[in-house]
Order: sequence, then structure tokens, then C-alpha cells
Amino acid sequence: MRSHTRGTNSRARASIGLFAVLVGLWVPAACSTASRSNASAVRDQSARGRPDPTAGDAALDRAVRFVRAQRDSVDVPSLLVFDYQARRWNVATLLGFRRYARTVAGATAPGNAFVRMFGTRYHASAAALRLLRSTDRLTAVALECERTPLGPEFANRLRAAVAAGGYEATHVLLAVGWIRELGCRLSSAPALGRAAVDRVSAELIRSNAVTDLSLEQSCFLGYAGARSKVRPDWAGQVRRAQRPDGGWAEDPSATPVGDHDPTRSNWHTTGLGLCSLLFSAGPGASATRMVPA
Repeated sequence: MRSHTRGTNSRARASIGLFAVLVGLWVPAACSTASRSNASAVRDQSARGRPDPTAGDAALDRAVRFVRAQRDSVDVPSLLVFDYQARRWNVATLLGFRRYARTVAGATAPGNAFVRMFGTRYHASAAALRLLRSTDRLTAVALECERTPLGPEFANRLRAAVAAGGYEATHVLLAVGWIRELGCRLSSAPALGRAAVDRVSAELIRSNAVTDLSLEQSCFLGYAGARSKVRPDWAGQVRRAQRPDGGWAEDPSATPVGDHDPTRSNWHTTGLGLCSLLFSAGPGASATRMVPA
């Protein structure tokens, strides 16, 4: 998932900066009313004891090494996303990222709009949520759905995001996934999720380049249980696009602007590349919760 807010100290940012959260398969879920409920919350699972998929896979191993070398630059929500990947696929070298995230100043305070990613006992403040914009606000509200029931206005925002496509549509996949994982209810969530899958997959089919957006699209289709929507040759294309340093670039064909060079490897796009390849290797422990109970 891509944050549209850039800052000089990414570890302190309250917005999500990575490829978001891989929450488990939500497409078949049914939500009947615009209210909240914990009764249907996803039970947690982990991949401990399963083989580490990075062992013996050079591309995955190089990607993980790149991410570990960039750890100090990763924002707190994204550190927790890497921890989620570690637990879902038993990527042993990423298992310390959650512990490291807790050492960042303010990480577990209500001022962190995504503090709930540390666990369901945490809640962000209303002020922190108001500071967010665009897609970050959409997903943060979904993350707090147990405390703030979701209604027609939120559903309309999801619908508009699907229509907008691009990162807006991928964030709908994330928001609907969180709603399901937390056991919240929104009557239109399943239909909006399916619409988002259709929009994202159609855009990915038309894409011929491995970019931050196309990697996010393939990653999120995997988490949404729609890996079949990703063309069979995609994983091979992703592997060929990996740079010698183990990372992936935001957009290899773009022109650098100022101090931002989208043709260089970065941890955000590399996280998405890692995610895409992990899903191509298998679903892992698909019921692993991003938000621990």
C-alpha cells in the first residue's frame, strides 16, 4: 500500500507507508448490517513450524536482506506489515520487526492513527484520524470499525475509491479485509470487495510494467483470495525486474525529480515485490491476523 504523504523521518509518520496489511481471505464473507460485532472476527493463525519460503529462493532471500538493511527508514505501520508477512509465511528474519516497532517514540500512543495494528486493545485518537487524508483515512477508519460503526457514507467512499482505480481501489481491498478480520459489519462490503477485485485485476492485466502500483495490485489480489486473477507469467516478470541489490524500483521508466529517484530500489516497492512473490509461492497461513486480538 502506498502512502501519499512523504516525510523526512518516515519512522515517525502516522500514515501507513507500505503495501498495507495482508489480512486473510475476505471475499466470501457476508455482512448483513451496518453495525459492529466481534462474534465473527477472524481467529488468528500463524505459520510457525512451516518451512521458511525464503530458504533456497534467491529472489526472496535478496528481497528480505534489502528490507532488513532499510529497517531504520521504515515507518511503524509498515514495520508491522513486515511482521505480518513474517508470521503468515514464517519468514524468520523478519520476525523481530514488531518488537523493533515498539521502540519507536510514540509508536503505541493514540496519536499514531494506525496504532491498532499492535493489537485490538489499542485505539487511535479522533484527532489522529482527522489528520489523515485520502486512502490513509479510508483504511484507518476501517481499522477502528468496532468503535465507530460503518454506515452508508463510508460505503459511498469505498464505492468512489473503486471507481477511481489505482491506489484508491487497492485500498478498498485493504479496508474490506480489515472489516472482515475485526468482525465488523457493513452490508455492502462483500459486493464492494468483489468490485474492487474486478477493477484492480483489470488494471493489472493492462499493465506491462513492474511498478509500485502493479506490485501492489498483484499483492492485494493475493490477499483478497483472487490470486487466479493474476496472469500466470507475472511472478516471472517480477523476478526479472528485481534489481541487483535485491530491491524493486517504484517506476523504472520514470524521470527523477529533485531528490526523488523512482528508478532506484526502495523498501516500499520491495515490500510489495516480496509480497507478490510470497503469494505466488503459496497462501501461507491464510488466517493469520494482522491485528492481534
